[in-house]
Amino acid sequence: MLPATVNAPGAEPAGSPSAQEWFDAYVAHLAATGRGNHAYDYAARVFLRRWPDPHRWAMEPLAVRLSLPSSATALVMFLITRHGLRPGWD
Repeated sequence: MLPATVNAPGAEPAGSPSAQEWFDAYVAHLAATGRGNHAYDYAARVFLRRWPDPHRWAMEPLAVRLSLPSSATALVMFLITRHGLRPGWD
């Protein structure tokens, strides 16, 4: 068996959730953990409007990924820790 390439973006899973499903899951998580605010909601909507499939964001150049506003960081961390988003190690 070949070793796994851990720093490469993974293949897009079949039946990836829609942008609205990503947003709903994120907002539900924030509510369940007692966090969130208007800035987080707005940043998530802007992010998901530009990248309806977050796995496409993970394939963007590092400069693009680092240009996200700080309010979008919570969404990205949610996607990484809960939904397997792998933006790479560059």
